[in-house]
Order: sequence, then structure tokens, then C-alpha cells
Amino acid sequence: MRGIWERYRREEKGAVRKDRGGKLFVVLAFPDRYKVGMANLGLHLVYRLLNEQPDVVCERTFLPDPGEEEELRRTGRPLTTVESETPVYEADILAFSIPWEVNYLGVLRLLELSKIPLLPEERSEWHPVVIAGGFAVTMNPLPILPFLDFFCPGFAEGVVKGLTSWYNQVGDRGRRLSSPERKQRTTLRDKAIGAWFVEPGNRSHHRRNGRSKEWSNGGRRPPSLSWLPARTEVLTPYSEFGETFLLEIGRSCPWRCKFCATPSVYGRPLFASLDQILRSIDTAPFPVRRVGLVSPAPTDHPEIVDICKALLERGLKFTLASLRADSSTAELMRLIAEGGQRTITLAPEVGTLRLAEAIGKRGAFERVWDAVAYAEEAGIRAVRLYFMVGLPTETEEDVEAIGRMLKEMSRRHPRVKFTASVSAFVPKP
Repeated sequence: MRGIWERYRREEKGAVRKDRGGKLFVVLAFPDRYKVGMANLGLHLVYRLLNEQPDVVCERTFLPDPGEEEELRRTGRPLTTVESETPVYEADILAFSIPWEVNYLGVLRLLELSKIPLLPEERSEWHPVVIAGGFAVTMNPLPILPFLDFFCPGFAEGVVKGLTSWYNQVGDRGRRLSSPERKQRTTLRDKAIGAWFVEPGNRSHHRRNGRSKEWSNGGRRPPSLSWLPARTEVLTPYSEFGETFLLEIGRSCPWRCKFCATPSVYGRPLFASLDQILRSIDTAPFPVRRVGLVSPAPTDHPEIVDICKALLERGLKFTLASLRADSSTAELMRLIAEGGQRTITLAPEVGTLRLAEAIGKRGAFERVWDAVAYAEEAGIRAVRLYFMVGLPTETEEDVEAIGRMLKEMSRRHPRVKFTASVSAFVPKP
């Protein structure tokens, strides 16, 4: 019978396939569709970190497409892995990578499709250990904790080896945990289940019997991005970004805007060096033709101009994610245009200076006009603008000012097509 992942597997470049004999078998699960998960650098990073270990086999799984999901439910067949179509329930560890809280419901659906009980107390020694990590878990793990054996907040680089070492201490590689070992697993879960929040220093507070207790997790903050940065490890045309080679050039953000959780979760920004970026491209397991430079604030990278020039010298096309207006220059816009990017994204967030000051984005708000002018001069003819509504202290005047701002931009720059995206502010814990 044809596997549900066959059409994706045929087009992949760089996927790792190992013999499972005598090795720890980890299934890395993304609780959303394949095309969404394959655009997530966190998934690629953990996939590489696990498969770099000679005694570990890591394979991926995702929520199947609607038609395939309906077929699995109709036939009762279990969800399988992409690499080998092995049932997910055969894993020693089922590790979820969860970037956003909206993915929490996907975790439950994926467990159900895998024929794994939702609650830990209903699982036996024949079921995998179920864990989760990622941005959402670090920021707010409480909604998903009842369904996990334990969770791993913090940086993946500080978690992965400790996780596999822990499993190997309580059980032989390649087999399930016995009943006594389940008790040790439950102890780990008891520590996680009381988590209230995660501090920037990667320590969780727990409350037991009315008292607060600190628990240090394994996701220790690395001193720099001096290792191989997160990058696309498996290239596929079915990703949200197609066959663009995504490459992390920075983690966290120096600006600490009041509405954004990123600096609170990651702490001070870390940047990959130019040499490390070029080495990541050179050592990719497939030819790289187009690079997507990924960072919460790519224009704040201290070597961003040199990075763009180096990519152009190699004949590579490249794109940058959302640009910070107050760190964008005419030279940078020219390089971006030469790299093949036809649309830039700016995030003024609001339509009035008063509200921009309230959320900590005065500079970006004031300089957005300059950034648009630089883009037009460089030949860029499409600008996407991000706004938010529902911010604290917002008035009707603030909301109406967004429309006036867009009209004025269109009047000043008639050759540029503007697209506005307006989303609701979502408070974070």
C-alpha cells in the first residue's frame, strides 16, 4: 500500500536514513501540515542535532493532509514517519517541536492519529515517551503539560544531547521503558507539570504546596551562534518557501518592543558570523541557489551588508524577512534588490507617534517613510506593511490613523504597490 508521505519523500533532498538496529529511535513531530513544518528552522535544527549522534535515529512526522487524515481515520491505520513509513507509536521518544500556541491542538490530533493515548497515565511501557519543546513551550507550556511526559523549554542545543543521555541512562537503546523506568519518567513529568512560567534565564518556577521552587531545565543558553546555525537540512519544493535555503543569521532581537515575546524568551541577541554563514551554505547536503536570511531583526546584524555582498559575489539570490525601518539604509535596499527580492516587509505596527512611543517603536515608526523611499529608489515596487490593533491605550483615532498613513504613502509613492496586514494584539504570559 502506498505510504502517505511518498509524494513528499520523492522530492526531498538531504533527508537522513539510518538503520534502526540497536539505536535510540526518535520521531520528531510537527503538529501541523508538512509544508508548514518544513518551513520551520527549529524542526530542521533538532533533526540535525539528533541525527548527528551515531546511536540515534531521528525521523519526522506531521499532521497529514486533510484527505490522508480522513483515510487514516476511516481505515484505522496509524500515522507513520516520512523517512520509512514506520508507525509513530514504535518510537522510543516522540518529540514535538511547537513554535506557536495554536499548534497545541495539533499535538492532540497527532497523538490520536498515532494510536497513542492522550494522557500519560493511560500509556504503557509499549508507548513512546512524549516530550515537547519550542518557542511556544518555552513561553507558555501550561495548556499542553497534561498531555506530556515532560517538556524542554529553552535552546535546543542545550537540550538534545541531555535528552538522549537521560533515556539511555534509564533504558537500553532501542527498547521501551519498563515499569520501574516509567516511575522515573513520571518524576520528570511531576517537575514539569507544576511550571508556571519560564524566565529569560531558562529557569522555570514551580509551585508545590503553596511554595515556589526553581527548576533548571536543560536548554542552557549558548554563548554565541559559533556552531553551525539553524538551516534547512532537508530541501523540498513543498515547503511554504519552496526550495529556498533558510539560514538563521541571528536569534532574538535587541529592541525589546513591549508587545513582543521574542527577547523575553531568548534574551540578548546572538548573531552568526559571516564565516559561519558561508560555511553553512558550503556544507549543505544539496546545491544552494536561493538563500532566505532568517532573524527577528535581520537588518540589525552587524555584518548584514557584508553578508549580502558575499552572497551576491557567489551568484546567489537571497531574501530577508521583515526589515526594521530604522536600521535600513539606501545601500542595504540596493543590495536586497540586487539579490532578487521584489517585495519588502516593514512593520510600523501603529499609525500614530503616540502609540509607537507607548510600545517602544518610535524609531521604526518615524523612519518607515525613509525605508519606503530607499526601496523605491532601489527598484522595489511592492511593500508589505504590518499593523496591530487592540494595543493597550489605543483609541479610535489611532486606528483611523492607519488608513490615513496608507493613503499618504500611496500618494507619495505612486509606483509602489502597498499591501497592509492588520492583526489583533495577542497578550503573552
